[in-house]
Amino acid sequence: MGVLENDGFIEDDKLQGNGVNYHIVSVFLEELKEVGFPVMKEVVDVIFGPFFWVLKKSKERILVGKVTSCVFDEMLEMGRELLGKKKMGVDCDEKDGDVWLRVVALMMGFSARSYEVGLSVECFQENRKAVFGLHEEFLKLEKDLESCKSEIVVPEYNELLMVMVMMRRSLG
Repeated sequence: MGVLENDGFIEDDKLQGNGVNYHIVSVFLEELKEVGFPVMKEVVDVIFGPFFWVLKKSKERILVGKVTSCVFDEMLEMGRELLGKKKMGVDCDEKDGDVWLRVVALMMGFSARSYEVGLSVECFQENRKAVFGLHEEFLKLEKDLESCKSEIVVPEYNELLMVMVMMRRSLG
């Protein structure tokens, strides 16, 4: 993730290929679903750190827009979807790759993280509106979770990893 942040998204590089950055942002969540990761705050901070860095420091409007829509807006939608299913009593398949990201959207403090980014003196002024907008949306989602009567269970990483390996083997 450090390579992505330091060597991919930096703007001082005159040879930077923006198309590559746009592609990475566009496919990141889909690829992350396939790989999986432990749903722990420390891991989530590392994985999503480069995208918060873009929101904080990038002056590249298209990249900021893509990070907002392709990463954080998608995370918000996944969190809303999981919360909606839980409120209606629909049982979610805990072995689904989306479950990790849905849980992350709901429970990993994205509202606080986006708020910190927006308040940072390093935050590029033009990005603050988008950052605080994300803060508001994640805060609403987290408050909805607090008022929800259903329990959201953090999926076990090892169990999900084994299921994914088995699924890949069965698909050939």
